[in-house]
Amino acid sequence: MQRQLTLDMARVYLASRARVRTPLGAGDYLDCSHHYARDIYDKRILIALACLSIYRQLFPDQYARSAAPPFSTQREQEFYRLVHTHCFPLLVDDGEDVLTWIAREPRFFLPFIPIRGLQRYDWFMDGSHVKDFEIPYQLALLLSGALPDDVHTIAGLCFPADFPEPAPPVAAVGWSLFLHACKVHEDSPLRFLPLAFHMVSHKTGNLWLDLPRHVGQAAYAWSPEEVARLTLMRVNADKFDIAVRALHNWFIEDLRARISRVIEIWNDAARKESEAGYGGMTAEDMVAVVAALPR
Repeated sequence: MQRQLTLDMARVYLASRARVRTPLGAGDYLDCSHHYARDIYDKRILIALACLSIYRQLFPDQYARSAAPPFSTQREQEFYRLVHTHCFPLLVDDGEDVLTWIAREPRFFLPFIPIRGLQRYDWFMDGSHVKDFEIPYQLALLLSGALPDDVHTIAGLCFPADFPEPAPPVAAVGWSLFLHACKVHEDSPLRFLPLAFHMVSHKTGNLWLDLPRHVGQAAYAWSPEEVARLTLMRVNADKFDIAVRALHNWFIEDLRARISRVIEIWNDAARKESEAGYGGMTAEDMVAVVAALPR
């Protein structure tokens, strides 16, 4: 432990000595010395070391060819550009990207990885524009109870007068049955419909999709593992969007029959849930029921 601490202190010292030989690095040092305690500058150096270590691991060719001085702000900013271009968007204040900030502020740096929600809609704040949403999202909002009960009021779908009325939102059992019917029994893009429900409820398990746009941003520490995880999630977020768009196009091909099929599946799940005596039971309720069963 002591040996590692000594090694870290030596790395900070050597990196800081190299950094202050550059104009921007000297400016950082003078600012920190004037306005803050010395340990603030050391923390700044630790962040730089973390970023440059990731730079060297993920982009070794670019790192080797870099003309920027070692441990410099310029080399850090090269790393930001590469992450923004090849991994995931680095969006800062008001959604501006890191490239804009680098051009505006030569000493700009990111003390953490900023994460902003990438969904195209803010479902409940944009509710008045439901007609602009893709059909899978309109259906997910309708069936989950986030839209008016009258299915004929949804703008953009042009439902005929005799369109089937959907059952009220299902609970744990009905939702499981609905998922099963979409994913297993439907050899079509309908298997993607649960994604639309997860998207509108921000429950995809993907950081880029589960952070509502109006919330602002989340922050994660710079590390190779975090960059790799967020890059993979960013790829999957694109796949989610492509899948829902494919489902939207599938609906358009035969709108009446295919939306009728969705409501039929939904109503069947609701009926079976009610007949089983589990209507309205949440997942937590189900856990309690199972726990109370005799063993």
